[in-house]
Amino acid sequence: MKKAYKFYNDTYFQTFIFLPNWTRDDLIKTFKLDPDEDGRGMVFYHNGAVFIWIQEFTYENLGYLAHEATHAANCMFREKGVKISTSNDEPLAYMVGYVFENCMKYFKKKSTRRKKV
Repeated sequence: MKKAYKFYNDTYFQTFIFLPNWTRDDLIKTFKLDPDEDGRGMVFYHNGAVFIWIQEFTYENLGYLAHEATHAANCMFREKGVKISTSNDEPLAYMVGYVFENCMKYFKKKSTRRKKV
């Protein structure tokens, strides 16, 4: 089983759990979820936390992370009953940036470890 990385947002009192490089089998065994065959990532709400799954997390596919960070922000807002408006998209922009940045901390740690070896 791969590692899971947890982070917490104090503004919205929300826990996020990032699942980089987990396989479909890992998700099925752990959460009884069956992601789309074509999907490379997924966001879901489980036990009060927003989970972000990226099947293959590399520098070359950071677009997937931006995509899933948007889903994660919207998932959190939906669960909290927060309405997002196109005339005031600051809450969405803030949360997408927050999720992306916190997931990238994992990537930076991983990259740093490789350079030291």
